[in-house]
Amino acid sequence: MTSSSQGTPTAAMVREIPAHEERRVRSHWVDVNGHLNVQHYFTLAVTTVGYWYEDIGLDQRYRVERRHSLFTQAHHLTYHAEVALDDRISVRPRLLARSARAVHARSFLVNETRDRLACTLEVVFVHVGLDDRATAAFAPDVAGWIDAAAAAQPALTWDPGAGSVLWRPGGVAA
Repeated sequence: MTSSSQGTPTAAMVREIPAHEERRVRSHWVDVNGHLNVQHYFTLAVTTVGYWYEDIGLDQRYRVERRHSLFTQAHHLTYHAEVALDDRISVRPRLLARSARAVHARSFLVNETRDRLACTLEVVFVHVGLDDRATAAFAPDVAGWIDAAAAAQPALTWDPGAGSVLWRPGGVAA
């Protein structure tokens, strides 16, 4: 499989990542231009990554018991193709990297009806203490949860982090 001339992965490539969410576009999600409104691209992409983190243990129980959470530090949304009313879409999250205090992920929204990658959301979450609101290192067991989840992801034939604008080796971009 090859990417497009711009280096953007194809829908077929992205389908190597398991879908975490699949839906049909509803009428109240469509804007005056006749396509999915920006708020819904963003909500679908970021919420799916959030659910994925909850699945590995960074959930409400973690927030209450450990008094830590993940806060969004930065995000970068890129549109690749339109999504219209009644199109079927899937959202596919991928953990890309972790540092001592942050995680880097990307969510891929695929227009299944039109066989196109519709958008990508690159996001950096920082680990924060809920009492002092300061960034904090992941506890060793939590870092292990994240690393195990990353290792359990299926191998891909392409680099889902290619073209990253928010992350540099060693952590978050300055």
